Amino acid sequence: MALVLMLLGAGVACDRDGGGGAAERSREADQVRTLTLRVGGTGEFSTRAGQPEGGRGTTFKVTVRSVKYWTESTAPGSTDRPVEGYFLLVELRVENSGRLPGNFGADRLAWVGDSRERIQDASACCVDGVGNSGFSDTFEPGFHLTGTEVFDVPDKGGRLEYPGDWPRLTERPLLVIELPDR
Repeated sequence: MALVLMLLGAGVACDRDGGGGAAERSREADQVRTLTLRVGGTGEFSTRAGQPEGGRGTTFKVTVRSVKYWTESTAPGSTDRPVEGYFLLVELRVENSGRLPGNFGADRLAWVGDSRERIQDASACCVDGVGNSGFSDTFEPGFHLTGTEVFDVPDKGGRLEYPGDWPRLTERPLLVIELPDR
């Protein structure tokens, strides 16, 4: 009996030590301001709230230039078809408008459907007719890049979410791109 009580007590002590993590993550998420854009929209978001403690982050200015859906991609001698249903092509202009270098990886954008279905790794590589966007680079202050990122998604519509510090801040992303359903 004493052994059981000691084990239960140890379990409670462990729970107390680790229990603050959820509250800490919630406070971090409360500090995040989500930028929501549609096609044609431009706005800025800060990566500071998504940084590990002591991290400084930077600011990115993003323009959603266009969104297209393809059911296939053809090039001489080959045809690519999406596994999930549609190739989603999102043309972005991304600029580091902050004072510090920062990373912007469009491959970190998760697709979230209208029914809350989530595909964390929806990025598609090497679709015929679409070059590599180059968004997975470090952006120095003032550097900007325009390119098309390709995703493989099951439906039209939904949104793309850019997390602050995945997976800790997926409940409140830094950037949301609302997608048209046609």
